[in-house]
Amino acid sequence: MTWNFKSSKVEVKDAPLCVVDEIERQLEPLFKKAGMRTGHGSEAHRLVSEVVIKVLQERKETIDDVKRKWNLKEIDEIIREIEAEARRRGLGS
Repeated sequence: MTWNFKSSKVEVKDAPLCVVDEIERQLEPLFKKAGMRTGHGSEAHRLVSEVVIKVLQERKETIDDVKRKWNLKEIDEIIREIEAEARRRGLGS
């Protein structure tokens, strides 16, 4: 849905992407190399969400919990890169 404003008082800006989407897009080549689909709701998106939200923000899971759930050869490298991107954005400790 789009909105058309005709008032000069309103400045229309693009909505910012969520951090999970930003990180997923940044690491898309890594996900493609691992054979993972990308895009909102994809496997890559769910993995980034788990690491960023459940591990780094809520602290309900550990990195080892996430690794056990995902059967990927490159899981260590992917999680390391997700953590690095999240920390660049001020998330996690």
